[in-house]
Amino acid sequence: MTTTPPPSSTENQTPSQESRRAYLGTSTLITFCAMGLLISFWLPWAHLVGQSLSGFDLQKLRGTQTWLWIIPVASVVTISAAITGQCQRIAARFTGTIPFFILAYWLKHLGGDALRVLGLGAWLSLAFGLVLLILPHRPQGKVPSL
Repeated sequence: MTTTPPPSSTENQTPSQESRRAYLGTSTLITFCAMGLLISFWLPWAHLVGQSLSGFDLQKLRGTQTWLWIIPVASVVTISAAITGQCQRIAARFTGTIPFFILAYWLKHLGGDALRVLGLGAWLSLAFGLVLLILPHRPQGKVPSL
């Protein structure tokens, strides 16, 4: 007498359940990256004149740095989109581009020196931004197993 193992829970799922599960996995990852980008705003972004300045510190400087506030605002919008289930992928793409626009701006105005003064917060912002740009394009069909 042999017993067959019970079918796995994923075999009994309909395609709509699988796509919903894939969406929830992607949505959760997008939310974590948006939170990471939000947190990185308060980490050291630049090392200038012997000081480590966070994104928050930089935006307090006079001039065009006040637009750095768009990072926490866009991050909160992306997180809110996950909670409401509305347009999170669009918000993630927009939020993911912001660190790269900031880097381009700094490279234009500071040249190659910009890369030498970047701190942990700036590098993490670029990493989270890259993931926020890639995740919304992920196929809906399958969730990667861990």
